[in-house]
Amino acid sequence: MTITHTASISFKDNNIPQFLIATKGIYASRYVDSSMALIILVRESVNDATNAYLVFTNISRSSSLSGLFGGLKRSIVSADSEGRVKEMLLESRAKLEQAAKPAIPTSPQVVENGWGRYFRNPVVLAAAVLIAGLAVYFLLRRRRP
Repeated sequence: MTITHTASISFKDNNIPQFLIATKGIYASRYVDSSMALIILVRESVNDATNAYLVFTNISRSSSLSGLFGGLKRSIVSADSEGRVKEMLLESRAKLEQAAKPAIPTSPQVVENGWGRYFRNPVVLAAAVLIAGLAVYFLLRRRRP
């Protein structure tokens, strides 16, 4: 369980909205002794274009990473957290770039009802043919005296 205090402010600079959010960890039941995060959205206008920059920083302190194996624990946590942050930033960048792209009109898709939609998959079609073949084989085999 964690308890945090968050303060935010928004203001306009040259009629462009700016945002600042600060978060301070007050209590955590496990792992984290203290933490503080700062998120800033800065926008600037250059030649009739608006550029936006999102700045995020977080610092945390944990007594769980001290003791006999503290150095080993810190190196593992540090490497893991760096990898996760890089992955998160790359995913965020891809989502933002995708959202910024204009939508490409697509042709309307035909929704197929009935069994035909299942038999478009070659695996399903092969399985159906195999089952039908086995059914015919066993039915014909039973009729022989």
